[in-house]
Amino acid sequence: MYQSRDDRTPWLLGGLLSVLALSVLSIEMAHSRVPAKSAVFAELYVDAPLLKVLAGSPRDFEDDLQTHAELITRQSVLKSALRRPEVADLAVVKLQAPNGVHWLARQVQVEIRGPRTLRIVYIGKPSHEAAIVINGLAAAYIDEILVVTSRLRAERVDELERAHRDVDRRLAEIRKAIARLDRLLSPDAQPSDRDPVTLWKDELEILKDAVLEGEEIDTQIMSDLATLKIPPTQTGVGIIRTAEI
Repeated sequence: MYQSRDDRTPWLLGGLLSVLALSVLSIEMAHSRVPAKSAVFAELYVDAPLLKVLAGSPRDFEDDLQTHAELITRQSVLKSALRRPEVADLAVVKLQAPNGVHWLARQVQVEIRGPRTLRIVYIGKPSHEAAIVINGLAAAYIDEILVVTSRLRAERVDELERAHRDVDRRLAEIRKAIARLDRLLSPDAQPSDRDPVTLWKDELEILKDAVLEGEEIDTQIMSDLATLKIPPTQTGVGIIRTAEI
């Protein structure tokens, strides 16, 4: 049966659309078979609670994985990474001078991948140079943590030793005052009209309580000192996976 040109138009359009759909599908399937380049990244092991102990930080000091994630992108760590010979010699780094720090800050992203895992990801085209940059940044961060932890530990030891000397001095003064009051309140002591005995007794109890409290503080200080003076066998930080390309 004869069809007019107008009657065949919808059929022709439908056929063209089908062909286009099949072409798009074929292209997508072809792309899916091409392996995409994976992102360049390095993974770090970071035990924040252990690092807090190693640094001798007070018990109420807040330190978590997010803090360390932010530390990696601080200017001091970025500068250290760019100064490492293997990084500084890269053409891509030399090209960014003198704004290398700002460039590197834009090129990296730090992700929390687990309770003790951080991932440093290169934002940009994967390359051998990118892997060197990321590995340099990971190494710079670890160096920074080890130096800071060691310094804080030494400072904490000095602080506790000063506190121990101060507590001992105060306790010695209080013990002398207790001894004087004990003598005044002994049966052989001569009566005095200056201070009532009841006030002396109250003062004596206050001083004895102060000694007990001071001794508890001093015991805790000595315990913390003993712990901090033992050389640590762990670092609390390390590289799990280096960046590769």
